[in-house]
Amino acid sequence: MDIGTQVATGAFISFLIQQLKKAESLPWINAQSAKINRALAIVGSGIGTLGIHIACSNVTHSCQLTWISGTAILLGLKDWAVQFAVTHGWYKATSGNGQ
Repeated sequence: MDIGTQVATGAFISFLIQQLKKAESLPWINAQSAKINRALAIVGSGIGTLGIHIACSNVTHSCQLTWISGTAILLGLKDWAVQFAVTHGWYKATSGNGQ
């Protein structure tokens, strides 16, 4: 994964976390929930890096989760760590509270 894609993915994940913290329907995600915010960043960076896709069908009323090969997942763990570092750095730079 190139650095441009990593920065864009990190910015998007950080934006989603910020929006979730503002949502009244999710009171357990807020500016003081640093551990939950960190977990969301880890999961989000993993999804963004490993290429996990979800496709839902209104016709069959089902969702299909697709993965990549086991070898690609193992090789992607390094990229995941780098993506989390970029996401975390972007979040700290834009969150205003440094958590």
